[in-house]
Amino acid sequence: ETLPVLVLGDWNLPDFGPRYRDLTRHLWDAHREAGRGYGYTFPGDVTVPGAFGQPWMRIDYVLTDRQHWEILDSQVQSPFH
Repeated sequence: ETLPVLVLGDWNLPDFGPRYRDLTRHLWDAHREAGRGYGYTFPGDVTVPGAFGQPWMRIDYVLTDRQHWEILDSQVQSPFH
């Protein structure tokens, strides 16, 4: 692709494994490049029994091409706000 690319999504993929590696082979993961902390986004509803009171997995991503973008920061909103 020659135009700038920005991909946002609820991928439902953990940040390991072959599908994630395929996505990030040519795209930067904003949180990996400039994020702080773990960046966990799942589960979003921390009151459900499997949440154990907090998010515990990263499955949502902002991905950018490496040629057109500079990633300065990446933050995940706290589920308690």
